[in-house]
Amino acid sequence: MATIKDTLIEIEKFQKEMEGLLKIGKVKQNKFAEDIMNFTTIYYFELLSHASLELLKNKSLLPTDQMFKRYFSLFRQKMVLQEYIRWQNIGGLFMVWNIFEKIIRKLHKSIPNTSEKSLEDSYKDILKYSGFDSKQYSKILEEFNAMRLTRNSLHQGGVYKFPQIRKYTLAGEIYTFEQGKEVRPIRLMTAINVMWSHYLYIIQSNKFCS
Repeated sequence: MATIKDTLIEIEKFQKEMEGLLKIGKVKQNKFAEDIMNFTTIYYFELLSHASLELLKNKSLLPTDQMFKRYFSLFRQKMVLQEYIRWQNIGGLFMVWNIFEKIIRKLHKSIPNTSEKSLEDSYKDILKYSGFDSKQYSKILEEFNAMRLTRNSLHQGGVYKFPQIRKYTLAGEIYTFEQGKEVRPIRLMTAINVMWSHYLYIIQSNKFCS
């Protein structure tokens, strides 16, 4: 499992690459890019407080206030840290998915002669219109569905409710969806990286304006 420090480094790398693309004009500044940048900045800010306090814990500057003692007492408990990260991934996915859904709806509306459809069908239309080959199409759609079903399971308490068993690969890991079973949370930065990569694939097809 990635540590808080690992995730901070990953966010820095993600934002640096994103800023580079914006600077050279490969990606245009828009609401989607702005929302993703803002979201990752807030995520970074939240994690940074934990990392900063962790650096202080063995130094003489550490405050003796009971709240700080309580914080480090909890921080040292593996279960607490694991649950914190798990719930952060769950809540974060719900929020970042809303950002992703907005850009999907916007892109779909720009396709000629289309009408409003489900999110999955809208995404299929976008991928087809982008001109991806069958291998690219299948990979991107598989990743999309892994995130979509995970996010949708949040409405059912994180449990998959449909009878058909589904398996999807996302970032090299297999996610299995079985009726009545709890859905495995997706690491938040994994979801963000995949969503952003999908967006880049789509706009680089030159069928859509970024």
